[in-house]
Amino acid sequence: RPFEIAQMIYDARTAAGLTQQQLADLIGTKQPVISQLENADYEGQSLAMLERIADALHLEVQLWLVSQRQG
Repeated sequence: RPFEIAQMIYDARTAAGLTQQQLADLIGTKQPVISQLENADYEGQSLAMLERIADALHLEVQLWLVSQRQG
């Protein structure tokens, strides 16, 4: 869900008190990349980039596969 991932990145960055430029500098990328990742319509987030962001913010990426079946 791109919107949820974008919102999580935004929330984690702002909770850390960082600007997009500061986060970009921490992970060795450019500010427009962070802006794109925080865009709810962007669907190109990669696990590797999320792990870089998480490491920079002292967070951990966790991923679960959950059954879509009800009942």
